[in-house]
Amino acid sequence: MACRNEKKAQTAMKDILQSDDTNNRLVFLSLDLSDFTSVRAAATNVLNSHPKLDVLINNAGVMSSTQRTTVDNYELCMQANHLGHFLFTLLLMPLLLKSNARILNLTSSTYKLATHIGFDFDDPYCTKGRQYGLFQQYGMTKLCNILFTKELVRRNNKLVSYAIHPGVVRTEGITGNMNFFLKYGSMACGFFLMWVMKTSQQGAYSTVWLASTEDLPEPNGSYVSHCVIERTIGKYVNDVEHAKKVWSWSEEQVKKW
Repeated sequence: MACRNEKKAQTAMKDILQSDDTNNRLVFLSLDLSDFTSVRAAATNVLNSHPKLDVLINNAGVMSSTQRTTVDNYELCMQANHLGHFLFTLLLMPLLLKSNARILNLTSSTYKLATHIGFDFDDPYCTKGRQYGLFQQYGMTKLCNILFTKELVRRNNKLVSYAIHPGVVRTEGITGNMNFFLKYGSMACGFFLMWVMKTSQQGAYSTVWLASTEDLPEPNGSYVSHCVIERTIGKYVNDVEHAKKVWSWSEEQVKKW
């Protein structure tokens, strides 16, 4: 279980071990996707300690109402939601290819907020004039998750990969980084939102299904929501050349790590 916060990870692992027969096979792996040095260290740990890797679930995500910069001097959402996963996956590629692994990338329907303009290669970090917005930047990173998935299977036909929209899930990881009005507005409307938002367990259904099923849906590289393949909507999200370009840009951003 790769996590940034060991205390929270240990609590979650304890709950899992108490509720399921995992034969104590859960192991904590320190991984902070907003720190590329941490990403490389975590990948090196896995490569040195595991002979194979059957499933990789790139699950982390952050929304921030204020523009924040990582220790690597990149915009937080873009690094934590896309580039961190991209680098971690590439570093683990020897194991993933050896195992014909499944790579499951968590995305969001908010990709639609960016698909009309596509990925902004001129100002991806909102430092050259593009206005930063919580949903706008988050949506662009979620578009990246889908394009990464599609390009991944195009480049590696031995791999299985899906981009998964878990639904609208009520978690602290989302509301914890919202500004005062959005955070407490969400809390105030909690009674009504609970009828349309999923629990964490419900949000994990598609991911657990794709990680474990012997009957994988076709085509490989698809966008999955509510355990069903859905067609991605918009010009750029379905553009193969755009996906290739995002991949090349991503490689350039992480090459020194």
